[in-house]
Amino acid sequence: MKEIKNFLPKKEADNIEQIFTSNTFPWFITRGIVKKADNDYQFNHIFFRSSELNSSFCNVLQPILDILNPTSLVRIKANLVPRDSKITEHEMHADVEPEVKNCKVAIYYVNTNNGYTLFKKNKKIKSEKNKLIIFDGNTEHASTTCTNKDYRIVLNFNYFE
Repeated sequence: MKEIKNFLPKKEADNIEQIFTSNTFPWFITRGIVKKADNDYQFNHIFFRSSELNSSFCNVLQPILDILNPTSLVRIKANLVPRDSKITEHEMHADVEPEVKNCKVAIYYVNTNNGYTLFKKNKKIKSEKNKLIIFDGNTEHASTTCTNKDYRIVLNFNYFE
């Protein structure tokens, strides 16, 4: 696993946060965090899936994509989890199926909050604005809620190097 703090220049990180927290960015409700039956919800925005662009906001991602330099994209989405009264850890999951090899996941933290990404063996990565983590797509992990901000926003990139 690779963890990179201050991934983008401050001005670009501030711009990304401003766009995702503006009243004009379209968020869509999704029932379930990992699967519909988990009775949680989040808001997301799908940028890229099934080999096609799904958003007119893709230009916002360009500074991150320029650094990641993927050879092929699988999926890109933004997740917004609203504040809760307590930190809730969602279900462990892997972003890609076990038979898919060499796929990477990059999570970019849009805002700082007391939520985190949890990995097996209780490794926690704090949600800190402008941090990026990269790990194998078959690695199980879980998201959380936060209690100290209105929401927790991350960008999730599934790609091949």
